[in-house]
Amino acid sequence: MDNWKKIVLRTAAFGGGFAVVAAAIFAGFLWWSSRPAKPIAWNTQAVKGTYDGFTVEDDSSYYTFWYVLQNTSDVDYDVTDGTLFSVSGRTDEGNLAECPDCIEIKKPFFVPAHDSLRLQVIFKYKYPKSLTAVTDAEKSALHDSERQYLIEEYGGLNGFSILDRSAHYKIELPGDWKKFAKQKGH
Repeated sequence: MDNWKKIVLRTAAFGGGFAVVAAAIFAGFLWWSSRPAKPIAWNTQAVKGTYDGFTVEDDSSYYTFWYVLQNTSDVDYDVTDGTLFSVSGRTDEGNLAECPDCIEIKKPFFVPAHDSLRLQVIFKYKYPKSLTAVTDAEKSALHDSERQYLIEEYGGLNGFSILDRSAHYKIELPGDWKKFAKQKGH
């Protein structure tokens, strides 16, 4: 075979091989770039919740839980009416219990970076008894009765979880009222 035919054949073989390899690399790149993005993990460290007591509101008889939100991040935490935000109950088993008509957090609220805020969580279930207590002893007994009713009727409730889909924050609000069942004034 002539020399020039060998050169043409080798060049064609090299070009064909190069085209196949380049096509395979390009196809791999297309496949890799079209994969769905990895979901962002919830940030559970930016804002922490600590139980700070509960009351039963005189006008509505709803249970109102108080929590201190501690912003541990370097960024202000701002929740407005337009924030994609939900709050759910947390069961003893660790499951979320959705009830948009039962649990309410007043918005807007703002927690500056490295600061805290006392937050009100309204649990829209009524305490069934009269709230007429005058003396300190009566108020203390009434509060003990309110806590006992909460534990008996909603014993599976073990706190709340806030899911802020805008900031991608998950804030756990523990159900520590069970721990303080024997303490007064919480």
